[in-house]
Amino acid sequence: MGTPVDPVPGAVMDALRAAADWPGYPATHGTPRLREAAAGGVPDQWKDFYKANVEFFEDLGSPGGASKVGKINKDHAIVAALPPQAEEG
Repeated sequence: MGTPVDPVPGAVMDALRAAADWPGYPATHGTPRLREAAAGGVPDQWKDFYKANVEFFEDLGSPGGASKVGKINKDHAIVAALPPQAEEG
């Protein structure tokens, strides 16, 4: 929308405000092309976790699916094998 010093049109600001007041994850985890591009930027040490995230959400729906079903009592095998990170309080 122009240069950083130009005022932002009111219609654009209205659309941004409306979109910003929408809590939760978006209804999709992106197109296959976008996911492949994002995965290409993941350091090797995290690639297994990226794959685990994709596989986990296949059952629940795209990110946002978890908010629809609430807390579930399962983790991907890679995550379940990790030591506890914190206790719930």
